[in-house]
Amino acid sequence: MKKFEYLIVLLDNSATSFCYYDNPSYSTGNSDLISLNLLKRIIKYANKNSMYINYLYPKQKLPETYNKIIEKDEHIKILPIELRSKNNKAIYVINPDKIKQIKNIPQNANLNLILRLPRQKIKDLSEIFELSINKCQRFNLILLDIENFKQEDLDIYAQQLVNIQKIVTGLYQSGRTVEINFVSDRILLTQMNNCDAGTKHLTFAPNGKFYLCPAFYHQNPENSVGDLANGIEIINEQLLHLNHAPICRNCDAFHCKRCVFLNKLTTNELNTPSHEQCVISHLERNTSKYVLEKLKPLVKEFEKHENIPDLDYLDPFEFVTEMPKKNLNEKQRQTQIPEGLKSFEKMTDREVLFSIYQMLKEISNKLPNK
Repeated sequence: MKKFEYLIVLLDNSATSFCYYDNPSYSTGNSDLISLNLLKRIIKYANKNSMYINYLYPKQKLPETYNKIIEKDEHIKILPIELRSKNNKAIYVINPDKIKQIKNIPQNANLNLILRLPRQKIKDLSEIFELSINKCQRFNLILLDIENFKQEDLDIYAQQLVNIQKIVTGLYQSGRTVEINFVSDRILLTQMNNCDAGTKHLTFAPNGKFYLCPAFYHQNPENSVGDLANGIEIINEQLLHLNHAPICRNCDAFHCKRCVFLNKLTTNELNTPSHEQCVISHLERNTSKYVLEKLKPLVKEFEKHENIPDLDYLDPFEFVTEMPKKNLNEKQRQTQIPEGLKSFEKMTDREVLFSIYQMLKEISNKLPNK
C-alpha cells in the first residue's frame, strides 16, 4: 500500500467541516456516529501503517467510551468552536454561524483557529481578523463559495488584504509573533505545500470507507476509494501529484492549497485550479511579499527569508496562454519569464502551445453541456 502520512477520521456524519466544503448534516444535526468497533479498527489500521490521526468532531459531545479509546494514542482534534475548552492543542473551527462568538474568546488564548468565511462576509474580513488575531497563535482563513466568486469579490478581498498588511506589520513590530496561513506561510515556504489529499493523507468516514477528503464523502458516499477489507485504490492517482500539474509545478504561490475537491468542482480536473483559486493565492502571495519587504529591515527574524519575486500576473494560466501571442524573438521571450515560471525557459513556443492545447482539450471534453 502507498504510504500516507496521516488520516482524517470523521467521528460522526455531522462532523464540522474545516475546509472549503460544506457539510449539510452539521447544521441539520443529522448524526451518524462511527461505531465503536470501526473506531477501534481504524486506530489499529493507522498505527500499523504509521499514520497520524486527525479527528473531526461534531457539535455534540462524544460518549466517554469513545474519548477513552481516542486518548490512548497521539492525535489532533479538530473541533467546532462550540466545544472550546482549555485544550490549546486542539484546532478550533469557527463556522459562519458562529463568527459572532469570536468576541467571547479570551484574549491571548494561544489557540489554533480556522475561520470559514462566507463570500458575503469578505468585506468584514480585516475587522474580523483584527478581533481574532489577539486570541490565537495561529489563524487560518478558509474562503467559502470560491466557485461562485465574481471579479467584485476578488477586488473586495484584495482591499481587505491591504488592510490586513498594516495589522500584521504592526503586530510584528510590537514584538508579537503570529502564524497566518495566507501571509506568514508563503514567507516561510521554499516549495509547494498544498492540501495533498490522496497523496499525503486520506479520510475515513463513519460508513467504514476511505475518501480522498471529507468533501468527497459529503458530496456523494459513492466517491469512496476503498475500505478496510479491500484496501485502497485511487483511479488515475498520478493526477493528484504536483508533477502532473504543468502550470502549478512551476508556480511559486507555495502556500496555495490547490484543493483537489475545489479543482474538481470548478474545472472538472483534480490537478487544475480555477481562475478564482489562482487569483486568490496570488493576491495572498503579494501580501506576503509586502509584509516581508516591510519587516525585513525592522525585525531580525525576517532577515533570513528570501525575497519574493515581482510578478506581472495573478493567474499563471493566463500568463502562459498570452506569452506565445507576444511577437517576441526567443531571447526577448526568455528574459520576460517571471521567476515563478522559470522552468518554461526550456520550452519552445510550440511546446508551450501544445501543452496548453492538450490541457484545454481534456477540460473541454469533460465540461457539461458539451
